[in-house]
Amino acid sequence: MKDETTTTATDERDGALRKLEVYKDRESWLEARRLSIGSSDITAICGESRYASPFSVWAEKTGREVPAHDEESELLEWGHRNEEVIAAKMGEVLRKEVDERIVLRDPGDFAICRAPASVPVPASATLDREAFLRVEDFSGLSDTQPIHPGGTVPYAVVELKNSSSWMEARWREEIPISVTLQAQWQMIVTGHDLAFVAALIGGNRFRWARLETDDNLREILLSIAAEFWEQVETDSPPPVDGLAVTRRALVARYGKGGDGTTVALRDEASQAWHCRAAAKARIKEDKSIVDKATNDLVAAIGDHSAGRLEDGTVINATRVNVKESEPKPRKAYSFIRIGKQRGSGS
Repeated sequence: MKDETTTTATDERDGALRKLEVYKDRESWLEARRLSIGSSDITAICGESRYASPFSVWAEKTGREVPAHDEESELLEWGHRNEEVIAAKMGEVLRKEVDERIVLRDPGDFAICRAPASVPVPASATLDREAFLRVEDFSGLSDTQPIHPGGTVPYAVVELKNSSSWMEARWREEIPISVTLQAQWQMIVTGHDLAFVAALIGGNRFRWARLETDDNLREILLSIAAEFWEQVETDSPPPVDGLAVTRRALVARYGKGGDGTTVALRDEASQAWHCRAAAKARIKEDKSIVDKATNDLVAAIGDHSAGRLEDGTVINATRVNVKESEPKPRKAYSFIRIGKQRGSGS
């Protein structure tokens, strides 16, 4: 919800009016985010988010509580702390590799960019940075091209990521699909046809890439978003999935205790119950197989540190000592962790 401390600015581009709203604090900013689909929302709606699901986004948009996970809160904290460092590096790279006139600007922590009315669904984006170009000769610009302070014009959106080391392979091969969807949505909202994405991986490896707007993907995203927003407006929940965040949303909605009655369940619920029972049985069986194989390997390696299989694969046997821990003291114990040596065998 907006209040008297909220400021707005409009930006007309090619006849389309987008709006930047700046809120006084996190609470009012979060409340305002409920009114539209943001770039992180669209990744979850498409099933490409680790931290949200279609059901959890629906719960948030309809005003229901979705408790945050501790891991997510910590990642957000360190992402925010490292944002200035990543942005500074990205600015240097873009000025060297793309255009020396590029300037990166931060819209602010509590800013929301809302799409123009020409976008058929309520769409918004919280931009990490926006790239501008310093321009000295304005004669070639269109009449609707906005001129910003310092003689700059909007150029591209910039998405910054603070990623875990296990994401390095994904960034090396191609841009992760979740980041691609975010960038494409930000271009839909802002009217830009260009985006730059950057990631600091494992705290010491920098990756960046350039993305152009994809008209086919744009239509797909808008179609998915329209269907989802209809579910929000009609208070009709999307199908649940197996993600932990969906479970947290369900617990927040139904976890306050039953009313003492019994409801008749449909065939789908019976199928879910039997599917769950069968899966748990398979998991138990598979775990016993894994445990037996692990013990066989520990016995075969014996007092050695590793063993080599006939195909050349090296299996490490790592000794781990676990001491008593607080605040819940437990008896100290040891175990042996079995794992393939990196780069060995097939």
